[in-house]
Amino acid sequence: MRDVTGRWRTAVLCVALVATACQQAPRPTPAPSAAVDVVKLPGNAGPTAMTLTADGTLWVAEPRIGALAEVDPTGRVTQHRVPGRTVEPDAVLAAPDGRIWYTANGRLGWIDRARGFVTWDGGEGPRRGRITGLAVGPDGAIWFTSHSPTRTVQRAHPTQGIRVVTSLSGTAHRFPEHGLATGPDRAVWFTLQGDRDTDPDGIGRVGHDGRHASWPLPARANPNRIVAGPDGALWFTERHGIGRITVGGVVSHVPVPVPTTEHIRDIVSGPDDALWFVTDTQVGRLRPTGTPELWPVPGAKRLSAVVAAPDGSLRLADARTNRVLRFPPPS
Repeated sequence: MRDVTGRWRTAVLCVALVATACQQAPRPTPAPSAAVDVVKLPGNAGPTAMTLTADGTLWVAEPRIGALAEVDPTGRVTQHRVPGRTVEPDAVLAAPDGRIWYTANGRLGWIDRARGFVTWDGGEGPRRGRITGLAVGPDGAIWFTSHSPTRTVQRAHPTQGIRVVTSLSGTAHRFPEHGLATGPDRAVWFTLQGDRDTDPDGIGRVGHDGRHASWPLPARANPNRIVAGPDGALWFTERHGIGRITVGGVVSHVPVPVPTTEHIRDIVSGPDDALWFVTDTQVGRLRPTGTPELWPVPGAKRLSAVVAAPDGSLRLADARTNRVLRFPPPS
């Protein structure tokens, strides 16, 4: 079933630029106004993740209504209902071959233009276990993390099937949502959260041969999403800042001055050689050798995802207001 709704509509919003130092309170400075285009999703969609294809089409995971939204460059929205009962798609990823992969309730699948939805219920390891992250691996296949109940990193390919790359059996860690990325060293990196508050968090790495390593983080760092940065390192969100780890395992941290009631939700590498991230109500920029800058997004309630477009703008998803925004960063 498909239904088509919506168009981009434009609202002019004033955006206050906030320059910050690593250990100082934000200091307001003048900023230009920015036009933010808005796509309204169904009222209970609850968007959690997005992916952008080469032709500018945006795909949005809508777990509360069991659908994937396809938003074309003009703002036209097509809803694709995921087959099955009580399905909750929570991750979506555009593959190099044009397939749109998704996870939902422990299932892994993709949308094929000719065949529609294709779904795998598991493989060697998932067996309908919880899948928590998707990434295009160094080999072009789709890599994902799973609790089945053993913590595993697995690899999926449309013609080669699914296989377990490595198992983290015996570890007191869990994979957070969306915490997976391919690094510049052609390995797959992932974030780890302790099963309990007393268990350490960490960052892990696994190669195509299945050998893996991990590095500990400070207590309650709460690492979540991770991305390859423009400087050859991996960058990841933390409870109160942005973390960085080199491919050699050297870890550092950049505090981000946000209220304790706000969370840093997502992070991407932009076309301007900077890292872009979202908190519940703000967009942030961090250059690899700089300090964070923050811009409030008027009307935002819970920004849940961000993707960078080739034209330099950002797409933001708001899980509370059920909107997708186009945000052109101030120069």
